[in-house]
Amino acid sequence: MTVEIEVAFQTARGIYYLGDALEVLPGLDERSVDIVFTDPPFFMDDEGPYGNYGSYASALPHLHHVMKPDGWLLVYFPSNKLDLILRDTTVYFEYVDRFVVLYPQSTTKGAFGGKRTLELLVFKKGAPRTGGRMPIDVLDGIDDPLLARRGPRGSLWKPTLPTAILLGQVLAWDPDTVVLDPFAGYGSIPAVAEALGLRWIAIDIDPEKAAVARDIIATAGRARPIEAYFP
Repeated sequence: MTVEIEVAFQTARGIYYLGDALEVLPGLDERSVDIVFTDPPFFMDDEGPYGNYGSYASALPHLHHVMKPDGWLLVYFPSNKLDLILRDTTVYFEYVDRFVVLYPQSTTKGAFGGKRTLELLVFKKGAPRTGGRMPIDVLDGIDDPLLARRGPRGSLWKPTLPTAILLGQVLAWDPDTVVLDPFAGYGSIPAVAEALGLRWIAIDIDPEKAAVARDIIATAGRARPIEAYFP
């Protein structure tokens, strides 16, 4: 059965699909994506529109299918899911590295209480290229001032500066790089891709979040040039 994919909105550089990622991903072209960069909402708890952690695991073969032979997978996650994400993701992708994002704006769940940090795991498929190196493995969880102006507060909105550093300085070495966020939510990751002039694909099941993302990404199109992120 063919699933009709609804387009929430699009720009000259990207497109935001409204629907369940597990239904939309099979409709994307094989080997068409360079970087998958995402923040699955179900890592915060076991409730929500996608159900539970199993939705991320179910998406992995589709992500491998749409990624080019050489590509990157980056995932924000809380440390209490580390065993699961490493177990399931390494079936399809090779583990590369881990970054810590200082995130004082919000508290995530930890085994011994609240945490003011985010984890960012990096995996790869094949032998993807990089455009630079990270000087440090701890990143400040802050926003570009223009993007932050419309971004919602709290853990559902991921800070844009760490994403911008990784996409703009390290991973996305070509302006035709295609970035996919299959659980895009309010659009913090595609907003950065838009601001940096990269191509992007976003997916989310929630029409209210997609509406907010439309406004945020419209703002991102007028954000500062890439050089302003890296003085």
